[in-house]
Amino acid sequence: DAYYTVEREQLMVAEYFRDHPDEQPLLTPERRSRIAIKFPGVWIFTGISFAITGLLTLVRVIWLGFPLHPLGFALAFSPAIYELWPSIATGHLIKRFGLRVGGIALIPSVLRPFAVGLFVGDLCTVAFWRVLGSLVF
Repeated sequence: DAYYTVEREQLMVAEYFRDHPDEQPLLTPERRSRIAIKFPGVWIFTGISFAITGLLTLVRVIWLGFPLHPLGFALAFSPAIYELWPSIATGHLIKRFGLRVGGIALIPSVLRPFAVGLFVGDLCTVAFWRVLGSLVF
């Protein structure tokens, strides 16, 4: 952008976000106490979520075939799940189909190398486009 310069950005920050010496400060201690709301319920919900995740981990260690994963519980309540669910569903369907067709022997011989290849291919593709983008743009 032709209008963007570092000096212009610094001037905007100085104009809008820094206190001027001839004016009263915008963020006084009284205003700061009203802005920073202390919500003890956050700590309660965080503790409950931590306990549930710990219990899911313990149950998964004790019961080998337990279907719920603690990472799934942690991701279920985050915005990241909207981006990740197609990949998770695709991986689950490939694993389920592979186990039905080839059994447990198919995992180390076919499915694991396939998954590693997908991961490395995605990593190389992202790295290639980042390098190309930094060189061209």
